[in-house]
Amino acid sequence: MSAAWAWMRIDLRGRARSLAVLGLLVALTTGVVLTATAGARRGGTAVDRLLERTLPATVAALPNQQGFDWEAVEKLPNVAAIARFPVSQYFIKDLPPEAANFAYGDGAMIDIERPVVLEGRLADPSRDDEAVITAGFERTLGKGVGDTVTIQLLTPEQIDESYGSAEVPTPEGPEIETTIVGIIRSPWFSDSVDQSGGTLVPSNGLFEQHAANLIGNTKVANINALVRLDGGAASVPRFREDLAALTGRRDIEFFDLAAMARHADEVAGFESSALLAFAAVALIAALFLVGQSVVRYVAGATQDLQVLSAVGMRPRHVRVAATAGPAMAAVIGAMIGVGAAWLASSRFPTGTAAPLEPAPGRQADVAVLLAGLVLIPLVVAGGALVASWMTTRAFGAARATRRSAVASLAARIGAPVPVSIGASFALDRGRGSQSVPVLPALLGAVVGVLGVVGALTFAAGVDDAATHPERFGQVSELQVFLGFNGEDFVPTDAVLDVLAAEPGVRAVNDTRQGVLESGRVDLAAFVLDPVDVPLPIVVLDGRLPTEPGEVTISSKSATDIGASV
Repeated sequence: MSAAWAWMRIDLRGRARSLAVLGLLVALTTGVVLTATAGARRGGTAVDRLLERTLPATVAALPNQQGFDWEAVEKLPNVAAIARFPVSQYFIKDLPPEAANFAYGDGAMIDIERPVVLEGRLADPSRDDEAVITAGFERTLGKGVGDTVTIQLLTPEQIDESYGSAEVPTPEGPEIETTIVGIIRSPWFSDSVDQSGGTLVPSNGLFEQHAANLIGNTKVANINALVRLDGGAASVPRFREDLAALTGRRDIEFFDLAAMARHADEVAGFESSALLAFAAVALIAALFLVGQSVVRYVAGATQDLQVLSAVGMRPRHVRVAATAGPAMAAVIGAMIGVGAAWLASSRFPTGTAAPLEPAPGRQADVAVLLAGLVLIPLVVAGGALVASWMTTRAFGAARATRRSAVASLAARIGAPVPVSIGASFALDRGRGSQSVPVLPALLGAVVGVLGVVGALTFAAGVDDAATHPERFGQVSELQVFLGFNGEDFVPTDAVLDVLAAEPGVRAVNDTRQGVLESGRVDLAAFVLDPVDVPLPIVVLDGRLPTEPGEVTISSKSATDIGASV
């Protein structure tokens, strides 16, 4: 063994550059595969981990009714907590209107939608001058923890008047210097992948202490609420029935937040599976790439070690000496790759899971990183031992190998010289010390081409879907609100005619909307009433409705109610 170690020291000096390249290949492979694997695991569990920590709302109930009795709703069976919010405006000075979230009361952020605090703390519910923000707010609007903003409220009289006018009033109510005390995240209080920026959520104290500035003297503003049910999603049908019995209304709109969370989890799971598939393809390609480098290195070292066999070095010592260099390079490369994967973890999860990750930033997936640190050097060392063993078996033997059938056929039929020689180079294994691993090279080429073509095809599909939303039914670019709760703010017909006559406008639909019910399923209903040319609605099966008593429904709604054409 002393001779083996002596040879290894000499070999390391002579082949340092080759070992450095091998180590870099291992580091790159390890980093890419572990980063993708850990990122996939993190993204696939983000929704569940956020739900576990935040007491999420089960539904958002939107009766949009003045003076709605939420105290009676709070006493219904299975209702664990509610958080009311007025459907009214307040403003943040010098910031866009969409930066202001609703003002919440009751147990918001305490008994329901209790958020994860990413930085700072939660707002004091007894104060009206504190607020929290979602992560996108600081990134896009430049305001973070410790900064102040000015909340501008309307007067109660302005609130009363605003519901009969299309004009946006200039706020004349109190101005409150508000301190941002925290950055939060929950299923409801979170950014989304299609948002341009985050939102600010004022303390519950703003609603409690300035109710008239949000709902008016006559309580004209509607108050909706988030509702958390004891039984979770399973309690939603019972809650719908109890609410209908209590109010006598079956047209109350719901956001089934439990179902939305399940959908987000499904989408995140798909994205996670895609990332795992990428990791698997990268691993397979790396096995061929790194494997061929290891085989060449070990074969060369083993050949050089033949001279020591003549003075007593045993075959197992030859294999140890030939394998030691690649094994050492693999250990160092794996350590670098694990470190790179940890550094890259701050970029994950991506896509749908990104705004729902409860613990963003660098995070070590110990199981994945430890497995990579142990298994990758073992695989490299094992492959090197096998390659060395096969090489030592061939000492002194120069066995003839059968020529490739394809190359032989090309020669027999008189194929052009480039074809005949090219087939021979590509498919003939050679013989003795000149033999080459043809099959791994071919498989590596095939896997590489498949991986590249598959990735480009997937990317093209994603790009096509993102730039052509009509692929999934989004056929309009603009919505204009002309009224609210059955009241028109402006002469609707006149405005629709003006919109339809505008150059570049292809179609306008007079869309009245409401809520329908089929069994225990609520359906958002929209009237198809084109001004001139109809919208290019995507019809998957059947046709659009033309007569009374006919409807067209979405594929998901059809599944939910068990309906077909």
